[in-house]
Order: sequence, then C-alpha cells, then structure tokens
Amino acid sequence: MLRGNSFRDAVVGVCALVSSADAVGDPDQRSRVADRIGTAPVLHHFPPRELRNMFEDNWHRLILDPAFGRAYVFQEVAKATAEPVAARAAVRAGLEIAAPDGDVGVRGVAALRECCAVLRLTPAEFGL
Repeated sequence: MLRGNSFRDAVVGVCALVSSADAVGDPDQRSRVADRIGTAPVLHHFPPRELRNMFEDNWHRLILDPAFGRAYVFQEVAKATAEPVAARAAVRAGLEIAAPDGDVGVRGVAALRECCAVLRLTPAEFGL
C-alpha cells in the first residue's frame, strides 16, 4: 500500500510544498530536504536518485512559477486521495522529512492544511 507511485508522488509533493513555503528560493533548504527524501525509511522502496529528481522538479516548479507549480504539485499530492492510509502516511512522512524539527512556520502549516484538504483529511489529525 505504501509502495505505490501515488504514495511516492504525494510524499514528494508534500515535501516540496512545505519546504518551499517559507524558504522561497533557499537552495540550502532545498538541498537538505532532497537529501532527507533520498534516505527516508518510508521511501526506501524507491530509487533515491528518482526521489531527489522528483523533489527537485516539484520544488523548482513552485519557485519559478508559483501558480502553475502549486497546481501541478497539488495534482501530485492528490494521487493518494483514493487511499486514505497512504494519504495520511504521505502527510506524516512529508512533515517529518520537510521539517524534522517540527517547525514548519506559518506558511508551511498553511501548505499542510491545503494538502489535507486535497487529500480529504482533517488537519487536526496532524496537530494543525
């Protein structure tokens, strides 16, 4: 269930949305999250290079053209909507990878709330 491409795409999308929310164009933040995605235990079934490339692509879309990028990345996140267990795990994993210290900032929280809405989840379930 957590091995499917829809789960992978959702996790990578959540990570990109959260990590780009407050750090607009910060290459250090992008690099840190990209490194964590490649080593995340929940994503160990996927090639690390593929995960990093997907994250980089999503992140650059969000930075270079925010409106189009958000639409594209939210479509990626929405792929997990049909699988509630995968959707919940994607939000949790995205939060842990993008903000391992738990500090996502105001815009990061807003991005997570939007991810929850797209995935038909309640933000309170994740402490948002």
